[in-house]
Amino acid sequence: MIRGIVFDLDGTLWDSVDLLANAWVETLKVIGYQVTKDQIKPLIGLNGREITRRIAGDSAIPKFLQHMNLFDEYVITHFNEAPLFNNTLEVLKELRKRKIKLGIATSTPRRRLEKILDYYSLRELFDVSVGGDEVLTGKPDPSIYLKAFNQMNIDPKNGMIVGDTEYDIIPAKKIGAIAVLVLHDNKQINEKPDYIIRELNEIIKIVDELNKTNTLK
Repeated sequence: MIRGIVFDLDGTLWDSVDLLANAWVETLKVIGYQVTKDQIKPLIGLNGREITRRIAGDSAIPKFLQHMNLFDEYVITHFNEAPLFNNTLEVLKELRKRKIKLGIATSTPRRRLEKILDYYSLRELFDVSVGGDEVLTGKPDPSIYLKAFNQMNIDPKNGMIVGDTEYDIIPAKKIGAIAVLVLHDNKQINEKPDYIIRELNEIIKIVDELNKTNTLK
């Protein structure tokens, strides 16, 4: 039975990858590194330290941390440039009608996550939310997803993880949750999820079929 679903945020529920890539370009420029959006976009989903390390090396991490407020302010200032994906609110409401517990597990730190939840009226639709700064090890380590399932009091084996990158699929596989990849932009990844969908509303059918099958057993 699927009793709980934990969603990634960026690129899954929120069409924010371009916005975040722009924020990275501008922030790294301030600390002396020239990068392009195309260099950054495949890394969205990792935490800030890891993205900085992969782009500019370990020595750049202290500089990024000193200027992280610039990144946050850029994202917050440009919220209106990144809408929720189609059907996001409707899908979440439908899942709640089915008594499915819902969580968010995102590399976005808590301070910014709180603003996003309020800005897009998402707070009341989720039972739990975990920011990237609330775990010691970021994605693809499963810690952030385990924390979300623990807070919902659900065994991951009765859960589903929905994300848009391999940084979501890898941890789902590690903890025994159903892994769903949403292909909003037709990208492909190396990891093999349990399900591949193109739009969020396809989740409803998957959940209904899985729960019906398990009810009949």
